[in-house]
Amino acid sequence: MSFNTISLEAASSSENLQALAEVSDFGLTDMGFTGQGPWPHRILQEPALTQELRRKSEIQAFLFGVDVVSLQPCPAHVHRSQDRYVVEEWDLPDGKWIFNGVFDGKCSGV
Repeated sequence: MSFNTISLEAASSSENLQALAEVSDFGLTDMGFTGQGPWPHRILQEPALTQELRRKSEIQAFLFGVDVVSLQPCPAHVHRSQDRYVVEEWDLPDGKWIFNGVFDGKCSGV
């Protein structure tokens, strides 16, 4: 069995500094799971933080005054969430009720 070898030149000092600058706004976390991770995450400052929350939160507003936000830790193509929620307005004999339900798809299990 033969192997192909690729030779790469060492990065210059300025290239090393540029690479470090590109990841300077990253942090590491174990997300509270001792002994696991660490997982990298980007540390965002305002206004980028609010813009990213808006983009990722799937905001929905209902006519009867309820706003819904769903924040999932992973994109759907990485790990599809089994969590579900429902917001409904019910016409009952005593008036209108707003029903909110949040359902944990894994019942908090791993």
